Amino acid sequence: MPLIAIKMRPGIDSQKPLLANEGGWSSGNLIRFKDGLPQTIGGWQKFYSGQLDSPARTIWSWGDLNGTVRTAIGTDTQVYLIGQGASTTITPISLKTNPPPDFTTTSGSDIVTVIDSTVGQLSGSYVNIITPIGVGGLLIQGEYQITGFPNATSFTINAGSNATSSVADGGTLPIFAATSGSTVVTVTLPDHGQVVGNSFGVVPSVTVGGVTLTGSFLVQSVISITQFTIDAPTAATSTATATLNSGNAQFVYYGVSTATGASYAYGIGGYGGGGYGQGSTYTPGALPTVDLWTMGNWGETLILCPEGGGIFTWTPNTGQTDAALILEAPPVNNGIFIAMPQLTLVAWGASVNNVQEPLLVSWSTVGDYTQWAPTVTNQAGSQTIPSGSRVVGAIQGPQQALIFTDVDVYAMNYLGGSGGTELAWGFIKLADHCGLIASRAVCVLNDTVYWLSHNQFMAYNGFVPTPIHCTVWDKLFQDLDWSNVNKITVAPNSMFHEIGWFYPSLSGGTGECDSYVKYNFVEQTWDYGKLGRTGWQDYSPVGNPIGGGADNYLYQHEVGQQADGQPLNWTIGTSAIMIQQGDQMGFADWMLPEFQWGLTNDPTTNQPVTVTVNGYRFANDPAPSTQTSILFSEQGLGYSYLRVRGRHLTVEMTGQGFARIGDIRMRVAPDGRY
Repeated sequence: MPLIAIKMRPGIDSQKPLLANEGGWSSGNLIRFKDGLPQTIGGWQKFYSGQLDSPARTIWSWGDLNGTVRTAIGTDTQVYLIGQGASTTITPISLKTNPPPDFTTTSGSDIVTVIDSTVGQLSGSYVNIITPIGVGGLLIQGEYQITGFPNATSFTINAGSNATSSVADGGTLPIFAATSGSTVVTVTLPDHGQVVGNSFGVVPSVTVGGVTLTGSFLVQSVISITQFTIDAPTAATSTATATLNSGNAQFVYYGVSTATGASYAYGIGGYGGGGYGQGSTYTPGALPTVDLWTMGNWGETLILCPEGGGIFTWTPNTGQTDAALILEAPPVNNGIFIAMPQLTLVAWGASVNNVQEPLLVSWSTVGDYTQWAPTVTNQAGSQTIPSGSRVVGAIQGPQQALIFTDVDVYAMNYLGGSGGTELAWGFIKLADHCGLIASRAVCVLNDTVYWLSHNQFMAYNGFVPTPIHCTVWDKLFQDLDWSNVNKITVAPNSMFHEIGWFYPSLSGGTGECDSYVKYNFVEQTWDYGKLGRTGWQDYSPVGNPIGGGADNYLYQHEVGQQADGQPLNWTIGTSAIMIQQGDQMGFADWMLPEFQWGLTNDPTTNQPVTVTVNGYRFANDPAPSTQTSILFSEQGLGYSYLRVRGRHLTVEMTGQGFARIGDIRMRVAPDGRY
């Protein structure tokens, strides 16, 4: 009986049937390809012993000017700071209230006193007045620094201009009037300061005459200093009036600590959950989630932004506890990144007048993340992306920044404009219909940007965005839990030239990332498997890659050959191995596989491998007709006898330690036609 040598093509192809993929690998878990041969991936162990409150979504490590390395972890509700074996939280603290408007102004003064009896004395620094308030000849709206606390239920702000009249305990919110059958809505707001063509923000939403108003509206006409008109999206079905937020003001405090009530992590009654919402006062409750934290470091200063919130900073060695708000930045954003070659802080899904514009990209002036208002002497500015429905994500690439909508991808290039009407940054569409599937599904590795689109994998190295041929496409897209698609996270691993994408699967049923597909751009091979990682950071100042587990722990990868002290159970399976042309049955009775056992100088990783050979009579048989399992180890025999019969064979291998698989040889002889 002759020996046949079975040489397999590198990479897993899960899409082709077994016979069509003859000579290839068809299944696997926790493996990778190196020099064309499959081997076990590296192990992992806890990066930090403490358990987080919820899964880690964003991981960012950086060093301060003294060389101390820290790691910031953004979970669903908190921002943890891990360094030197300890952990603390720097979560931006916010609190939202909806008190009656109670503003006091003094003619000729820019100091405004505000009463909010729903909270005790505040030690926070900033307040965002969401609803526009007309009082004393002033229009009060936006973010203000709190300048003082006259008593336990009041604070003062600087309005930026002097009041023209003295008012005690007053303030008026916008009143909307609709007429049945008309789209014209009249807005009454003292000292509104609007001109035709201005953008007027309606936040929170208000319903009047059967029409709901929310977002930005162009001012169509100015009737007087107290009235102007806007156009509703549809005609009113009745004649009615309504006051914004039911006549209550709406405040969001930052860095809050109160004497009479609890303080809460970012998101309590805040931006995250589709609008600011409504309600009378804050009450203790479950923490709502933040879908994403985006982070970067500006020198030694950490910059972070919760999705749907403001932009914050934390600087080491300053005694700072919680992250502090950048008062001048847009108050509502979906994410940030730091752009080069000129150091610039960029926000996407930014806002104007507290109204978020999903396609708006805003940026600070060069070299100063606190200056966002465009002037003739700085390079701050903004640009609305012209296609798609929203900016999904953005990233600084090797040569230019990239802005991804849900449909297209744009390059953001530094133009060097001098300010005023000259933009410092310009935008050009690179490609269409290859937008980003989720905000964390894009990364840079070496000189190439890789991302996951809605139906394909893409790469861009400065020329043309190009689809990547994927041989495990069905494993992701046929099992993707689309209701949790925003949780997809990319996992670059520069140590092995790999880019993985962790995703929530329908088969897993947990709503969390429990599966992955992985691409090796040097080998040009794909593989897939089951592993729950909710966030990821490539090799960084803290060393090997870090992944956030669905169990709320952090794990450092490519460490040893165990899964945090437990066996690392890997598998790989071949496609069909044909016996002659399949016109006859074959009988295999001897097997000589080739393995490289264990890690160098580490005998504890020399674990045995179980090899199972299956024989099939026909291509579509649901189960093998014969099967033999054999245990191979470094100390055992290099061959084994088996008894398998079929027109084609498959080989499955499983193990719990490191192994690299070489050639497989079997002795096979013809054994009749049936």
